[in-house]
Formats: sequence, C-alpha cells, structure tokens
Amino acid sequence: MELFELVTSPLLRAPLWGSVLMAISAAWMGVVLFLQKRSLVSETLSHAAYPGAVVGLLMAPSDPVWAVVFVVAGALVSASLASGGMCLMQKKIKADASLSFTLSVSFGLGLLIYSAIQGSLPSSGQRLMHLLFGQAATMGDSYLAFYGALTVLLLAVGSLLFRTMQAIVFHRDFSFSIGLPVKTFDALLQLLLLVVLALGFRSVGVLLMSGMLIAPAIAARQYTDRFGAMFLYASLFGALSAAIGVYISVYAKVPTGPAMIIVSSTLAIVSVIFAPRKGWLFRQLRIAQFRRRCIEENSLKAMWKGQVPQGMWVLYRLRAQGYVGSDGLLTPDGRQKAASIVRLHRLWELYLAQKLNEPVDRVHKTAEEMEHILTPELERMLTEALLHPKKDPHKQPIPEGGYQP
Repeated sequence: MELFELVTSPLLRAPLWGSVLMAISAAWMGVVLFLQKRSLVSETLSHAAYPGAVVGLLMAPSDPVWAVVFVVAGALVSASLASGGMCLMQKKIKADASLSFTLSVSFGLGLLIYSAIQGSLPSSGQRLMHLLFGQAATMGDSYLAFYGALTVLLLAVGSLLFRTMQAIVFHRDFSFSIGLPVKTFDALLQLLLLVVLALGFRSVGVLLMSGMLIAPAIAARQYTDRFGAMFLYASLFGALSAAIGVYISVYAKVPTGPAMIIVSSTLAIVSVIFAPRKGWLFRQLRIAQFRRRCIEENSLKAMWKGQVPQGMWVLYRLRAQGYVGSDGLLTPDGRQKAASIVRLHRLWELYLAQKLNEPVDRVHKTAEEMEHILTPELERMLTEALLHPKKDPHKQPIPEGGYQP
C-alpha cells in the first residue's frame, strides 16, 4: 500500500483523515485533563457514555449521518447522568471510589444491553461491537464533516479562551477570587470532552478512547513547559499516531483502533525515556554527570586542604581538565577552582548561621550539598548580604574572589 494511495484513495481517505482529526481533538482535550490531574475522568466518562451510545445506535435510522447524531446524543445523555452522579457521590466518598464505581456500573449496563441485543438482533449486535473497539475502516465522508467541525470548534475555544483556560488550569483558586467563570468553563470543557469521546467511539472504540486523550499529552509534556506549546506537541503526536496507526492497519490487516493506541503509547513511552529535556535516560545522565562533578570538586577541595583524594580515575579526570599536573599537585587553575569551592562552602555556612539562625554545628552538611550548585550570581548575592565576610562561623578564613569558569 503506497502512502500516496492511502492519502488519496476514496475508500481510505475518510478513515485516515477522520482518524487524524479525531486524534487532534482528543489530544487537545487530553492536555487539559492531564494538567488538571483528571486523566481518569476520561476513562470513566468513555465507559459511562457507552450505554447511551448503545441505545442511540439502536434507535438510529440507517442513514449514516443520523446514526452519528443519535449515537452522540445518546452518549452525551448517558455520560452527563454519570457525571452528575459522580458529583453527588464525591460529597460522601472519595473521588477515586466514585470514578471506579461509575465506570464499572455504566460499562456493565452497556454490556448487559449489548448481550441482550446480540442474540435477538445479530446485525445490531455487530454494530454495537463497533462501539467497543471501533471500526475506522468503514467510516464515510460524513464523519470527516463531524470531526472537522469538532476540531475547528476546539481550536476556536482554545484561541478565544486561552488566557482564561491557562489561569483556571494552573491557578484555580486565584481564578475564583478574581471572578473568572470557573464553573461555566468547567461545564464547557465537560461538554466538549463528552462530544470528543462520543465521536471517537467510531474510530477507536469505548475501551481505547481514553488512551488517545492521555498518551499524546504524556508525550508532549516531556518536550515543553509552555502551555500553548503543549497543545501543539500533543496535537502533532495525536495526528502522527492516527496516521501511522491507519497505515499499519491497512498494510498489516489489523484493527485500526488498537494500532493507533499502540503507536500513541509507543510515542509516549519513547518520549518518557528519550526526550532530551525530561526523558528518564537523559535525566539519569545528568544525575551521573552531577555526581561525578561533585566527586571531582570534593577531591579538589581535599587537595587544597593538603589531603589525598581517593580513586585514580578522579586524578585522571582532574589532570585531563588541567586542574592537576603530572606531579600530582594542583595547578594554578586547580588551586583557583578549589579555593572557589571552599569559598562557596564557607559563605553558605555563614549565611545559614547568621541569617537563618541555624546552629553552627549543623551547617556543614547542608553547605556540603549547596557548594556544588551555587552560581556566580548567587555567590555575589551571598557576599553582599553578608557584607563581604572574611571568616566563616568556625572562624576559618574565607578565600577571596571567586572562580569564573
């Protein structure tokens, strides 16, 4: 299957672009849920919408456009009732308990209806199965209109309410205090979430829809700390997951929804591990690099005091950096670097003792940690705050100046 044929084929055009638009809309909503720490809400409401979607599909006419309308309407009613029930329950029980209860009861009710219909109406049972696992391959152009309208609506809401949304997501109590319509905004987001979930059933299905919301947000969070950029990254990851998932589905003859979820989850896992800024691997490398630097600086400090550092690899590293000569003694740069470390240590000890009233016999351990992360700017601020001191709390001299790397 050529990529060009996948993009342009009349039979494959709707599944591809419909899934891409659905994934972008889902990723947009997922960012908000993820940042609000409400990721489980998407899983609960997707299952809670299933009974209503089932009833809506059974009542829908054969026309595909009206079938979508009936499914979405039924899902909205069912999920709204479940959401209201959760709000009432959370006044008496914890949030996680109400979410779990709502999820299991709603999904159980939907499966009960499905089981009752499957035996008496096999054709309807097959249509109901599509709600569980999705069937993007049979989507028509009518779904493109729905997904396109939903994407445009979400982009419009995001553009018009960006600052309000940012304030409510990160500073909810402050937003209340300055009179922002927090509850109205919550209701709007809830409605949009339900619509996204209901429309997503056709391509991904009830069981997997929440993954298309949260996985792109998880991946996006590894690359940025900016609110707006996170929407862009999540939309990109969502669209990429959908496009690759549809291609795998067509090429390997596997279900589209699971393929999309596997791709989305893989992107999230790879991002969590390998992202340059926040990825686990690079974080471990930075931690190892910092620990090595601490050992090297402690060794320089020990040599400055006339002690012998432990470990030949440390001497090798210091020699390679020009801090130790071939004779095993500190070079001028090495003495300056060591004096700077001692200076930071003793400045911080004095600050803890004078400004924070810490006992003198307890400041050494904290200073041992802080000396490795104090910057030249912080050194200047400490020096000025302490009025250019000459001795630390133990009456030891503080070396003059500071090392400028």
